[in-house]
Amino acid sequence: MEIELLPEAGELRSTVFENEHAGILRSVFFSIVIPITPFNFEGETVETSVRLDFIDFGVTDWRLLSDKSFVFPVNPEEGYIDGSMYLGNSHNPADVTRIAFGGFRESSVEVDFDITFDFTYEGPSKLGKPSFTWRVVLNFDPNTLDATLREFLTPSNRRTNR
Repeated sequence: MEIELLPEAGELRSTVFENEHAGILRSVFFSIVIPITPFNFEGETVETSVRLDFIDFGVTDWRLLSDKSFVFPVNPEEGYIDGSMYLGNSHNPADVTRIAFGGFRESSVEVDFDITFDFTYEGPSKLGKPSFTWRVVLNFDPNTLDATLREFLTPSNRRTNR
């Protein structure tokens, strides 16, 4: 069984995150949400999206992503993108191996994605492991992304229990 997954305009976000216990230093991570055009699956109209979380582009300022391309390993190799799409009552892995940004406009950017879904992991296995190359417009709020950058650049006020 084949399925046609057509991306709609998505959203680029960022956050400051750290976890000393897991060895994750204070960093700026990005996330991307890409809605999928509603489609028919098993007699139902499905509305879902692809979530890509904890993306480490190796930059703190979002402006440095403009006109850059990034390659990522697949899960579980270190540096993979935590990606999934909910379908068939399961969160199905989505491995993104390439993200290529075009030039940034005021609050959007065209981005190319190489993505493979693994519906055999938990979900509807009859869909297999389809791969796509998508060109998606990502919208973003420059002020929100700048707020993340300012938060990262502000010294942390952590308390230590000693």
